[in-house]
Amino acid sequence: MHTTSFNKKNANVTTKYSTITLHNLNHSQVVSDFITALSCFRSIKSRRLTIAIDKPDKYFPNACVPITGIVECLKRDGLDIEITNHPLVEDNIILNPLRFNSSAIPTAHVMNKVWEFTDSNDINFLVTKLITSIAQSGSFARGALDSLEWSMNEVMDNVIQHSEVDRGFVMCQVHTSAKHVAFCVFDYGIGIYESLRRSNIPPSSPVDAITSSIQEGVTRDKNIGQGNGLWGMHQIVVNNEGRLSIISDSATYFFVRGKAHTSSNIPILSYNKKHRNTTVDFQLDIDKEIVLPWKQSTIYTPPFQSRMELLENGSGAILFKLAEKQGGTGTRQSGAMLRNEIHNILIETDKPIEVDFSNISVISSSFADELIGKLISNIGFSRFSQYIRITNCNQFINDVIDRSVVQRLKTL
Repeated sequence: MHTTSFNKKNANVTTKYSTITLHNLNHSQVVSDFITALSCFRSIKSRRLTIAIDKPDKYFPNACVPITGIVECLKRDGLDIEITNHPLVEDNIILNPLRFNSSAIPTAHVMNKVWEFTDSNDINFLVTKLITSIAQSGSFARGALDSLEWSMNEVMDNVIQHSEVDRGFVMCQVHTSAKHVAFCVFDYGIGIYESLRRSNIPPSSPVDAITSSIQEGVTRDKNIGQGNGLWGMHQIVVNNEGRLSIISDSATYFFVRGKAHTSSNIPILSYNKKHRNTTVDFQLDIDKEIVLPWKQSTIYTPPFQSRMELLENGSGAILFKLAEKQGGTGTRQSGAMLRNEIHNILIETDKPIEVDFSNISVISSSFADELIGKLISNIGFSRFSQYIRITNCNQFINDVIDRSVVQRLKTL
């Protein structure tokens, strides 16, 4: 019987004949173990691989995204892969990436899933949905959402511009108890070393390529990009005291607890030498204010419009149109999500917010209490009156809001 296990202490991955079983999805080490298992599978010279998933109690983007991307790469290279049915697969959490075929996907459904993206339209759609969902999950420190949005766009755009493959893979999670956001992007392209090897200052090794890529202004071709994406994202993580891992080719750069580490012995997927694989995995603390990196740079000012600028109406107020929000106006849960989003806008800007009820005919008392009543309770009546404008309500909605606010104020 051909049975092999990797990382026996945690039993991350085991192989038996032509079946690889994933037991854990809670750490990036699982990816290395999976690649090692693939090398063992290759030694039996089979073209049919079965991948099974055990019952992991936790799953994180830095395991789910690279493994999903590697499997898609192997499929495109002609390997016959069977994936056993499992809730994590059926829910698009791993090994079954969602593809963009509809703009009507609810915001609440974009988190905790692996997505495949192929162009700038996909990136814009997904980042917009992710940031909205994140903003609805809780309160964030000033600058956090803008920093997340900018970093997501830059890292995903690097795949399109530099990987020389036609797709990338991404997943995002909000860990409310740990107060951080985890975000991971993977591509099976040429890798950072091969990309920068064509630049004016070629790196000496894969480790040198990664450490060079996080320097300001380093890029393969100035006609394509200015080399500020990974630099800016790295600065955001460092200033936030977050975590960052960049894995490409045989090298890794890891920043954690204020210190940087490198290694040059990462297992490489060896089916096709064109696929050197790049993973960018970062985690930010949502409770810490973040200063955007170009505000500290003397040479770089990006053409970046924040969410607040895009939401401004003609009079300079932030327009918050409830009819365009997912979740409806009938539940307490929806009211809480929208209250979080408005509260995060108040953190980011001192402009007034117009909460627009156009094209809404009915709201529930629970929704009104959660959205308006608790917002007044949280920020105070004086600040609410100064910054929040409620517009385009019919009489029914006015009556429901008034009653809910009176009841909420009585509890203070």
